[in-house]
Amino acid sequence: MVEKKENSKNFDIKNFGQYFDILKKYLTKLLQLDAKTYFFIVPGILLLVGLLPVPDIYFAILRIYLFVSALVLTYKFYIDEKDNIYAAIFAGIAVIYNPIFFIKFGNSEINTGPIIFVLTIALFVLGYKKIE
Repeated sequence: MVEKKENSKNFDIKNFGQYFDILKKYLTKLLQLDAKTYFFIVPGILLLVGLLPVPDIYFAILRIYLFVSALVLTYKFYIDEKDNIYAAIFAGIAVIYNPIFFIKFGNSEINTGPIIFVLTIALFVLGYKKIE
């Protein structure tokens, strides 16, 4: 039988220093993982899920994640200096998916959201192929 290991540290809810220590610990673990996965593969999967009927909060989170991913990729391609076209493409994606100024996809007659999602997936795939 496996014993459940209890947490030996006491956590004080009112001590904000502990919150920052925990955040720092998990963010350093997150940054040690593969960046290609988080900035190319995960946005593609999230966009594919966005093609399904999902709640509106999903799209808000998706916009934020795609905005940050596109900004990071814009910086990455711009630093390479030979890939300025990809830097411009991902800067455009960052503008389209920015969480501050919403750009509405489609109108009451035509929903162009899925088309934009598929084009964005294709651009992330092309960027992934270019970086390899």
